[in-house]
Amino acid sequence: MNFEYYLDKFKNAAKLVDKSRFDKTELEISVGIVLDSVYLKLFKRTWTNDLINPLNAEARIFFSIWVNDKNIKSEQSIL
Repeated sequence: MNFEYYLDKFKNAAKLVDKSRFDKTELEISVGIVLDSVYLKLFKRTWTNDLINPLNAEARIFFSIWVNDKNIKSEQSIL
């Protein structure tokens, strides 16, 4: 999988988000790589039991979009 291609796409999508609305709701956005997938993740620090590392906490709530080789090769992929 071309990780850089999808990282670039997700980072560009994250830049389009109105950050002022995120500040009001305390939402944060993150783009990265985990489990051989590129992700775009929305989360709040208060949605976890680990305030020091909320992005990778063992217990957390978040919304994310993932892409990996399996997704890309499937017919269900939208990218």
